[in-house]
Amino acid sequence: MSIFDGHFMASRLAAAMVIAAAIAPSAMAVAQPASPAPLATAATPSAAAQLVEIIIEPEKTLAATRKQSLDQLMSMLRNDPNAVSLDKQRPGLFDAVAKAVDAELQTVMADVLVKTRDRYVRALESRLTQKEMDDLLGFYRSPAGQRLLAQGRQAMLAKGGELAAQAAAEKQTRVDASDVNEMNNAAVAAAMQAIRPEDIPVLTAFARSSIGPKLAALQNELGPVIMADTNKALEASLPRLMERLQAATRQHLGVK
Repeated sequence: MSIFDGHFMASRLAAAMVIAAAIAPSAMAVAQPASPAPLATAATPSAAAQLVEIIIEPEKTLAATRKQSLDQLMSMLRNDPNAVSLDKQRPGLFDAVAKAVDAELQTVMADVLVKTRDRYVRALESRLTQKEMDDLLGFYRSPAGQRLLAQGRQAMLAKGGELAAQAAAEKQTRVDASDVNEMNNAAVAAAMQAIRPEDIPVLTAFARSSIGPKLAALQNELGPVIMADTNKALEASLPRLMERLQAATRQHLGVK
């Protein structure tokens, strides 16, 4: 999905690539991505922390976001005439640049990952009782819950890719609340198709409980917030992305 001003960033990075190839600046070390600080974990994670990993899968979700960001950016760079000219001079330049940019994106997403987990854990603990969280864990660990999650995730990823392509075609710069709703609706529709007759009693009980509405409200509220956080983190990384791109370009072209 388009999570930052893709065309602006691509033009800036393409220009940086050309500048790096044409000018021989002083030696510039490529900063290595900092390892994220280890998370403090108890012997047994809290119910809220377990729910975050089961429902949100933040690591996989942000990895998919990182890949979509990189793919969109590289697609734009590959359509830039100056960047294409440089790649023809020394084939493999785009691969080198993609590797350098992805290293910075990984660093950015590592920080977003910590914040995302913390935000969701705090939200769950403030909205649900301990019993509700325990019941929710039991539901999502049941065969019915597992099927619903699997179908919903697959649908959300597919819808996210569709929205990313649409955003790139329409030169959109951000994902908004309507995009989040589209992905959530796709997930719900797919999950409903996965229902089996034996799942109905479990789902009926879940629907009649206080948990469903609370969880839905939390998801709708936090989805856009998490995406806004990701937007800001990626936009803030632009100077570092440019530095990495320039360094990778100079190294690949043999510019000292």
